[in-house]
Amino acid sequence: MFKKTYNIYPWLKRPFEESPENYSGRRAVAAEVLLILLKYGISGSSYARRSLIKCFDLMWSASPIPFVSISEIENEIQLRFQHPPEYSIRFRSYPETREHFLKLAKIFETECSEVISSIVEPRSLHHLCKCTIRTSLLQVNNLPHGIKILPLPQSLQSYIDIDH
Repeated sequence: MFKKTYNIYPWLKRPFEESPENYSGRRAVAAEVLLILLKYGISGSSYARRSLIKCFDLMWSASPIPFVSISEIENEIQLRFQHPPEYSIRFRSYPETREHFLKLAKIFETECSEVISSIVEPRSLHHLCKCTIRTSLLQVNNLPHGIKILPLPQSLQSYIDIDH
C-alpha cells in the first residue's frame, strides 16, 4: 500500500547527514520518528510491524529524551513536506507522500499509545537514573554484563536491562 514512500528515504535522511546541528533536540526526535514511520509503512506483514513497534518501544525505554507528541510529529511532517524532494518528478509520489505519513502517524499513535501521547511530559527520575546507569556502563564497555554485578536488587537490575 505504501511501497512507493520508500523512495523518499534518502531525502528524509539527508538533512541529518548534511547539517546535524539543525536537527538536534525535539526536532531530531520528530525527524527520527519519520524514518521509523517510513519503515512501518513499508512493512508488509503484521509480524514485521509488531517487531518494529517492539523495537521502537525498546529504543524509547533506553532514551532519556521525552517522546515527542503526535502534534510535534505532524508538524514535522508538514514542515518537511512543504516542498517536494528534488527528485519528486521522477518518483511522482510527493502529493500522496505527505498524506501517507499523516495517516501512518495516526496508525502508529494508536499502536504505540503507551509511548506517544498528546502531552509531552518529562521522564521520571526512575527512568533517567536507568539511562544514566546504562550510559555509564556503556562508556566503560561493560553493558549489559555489568548490570549483573551492580549492588542493586534483582528487580532494579531487570529494569535497567532493557533486554528483559
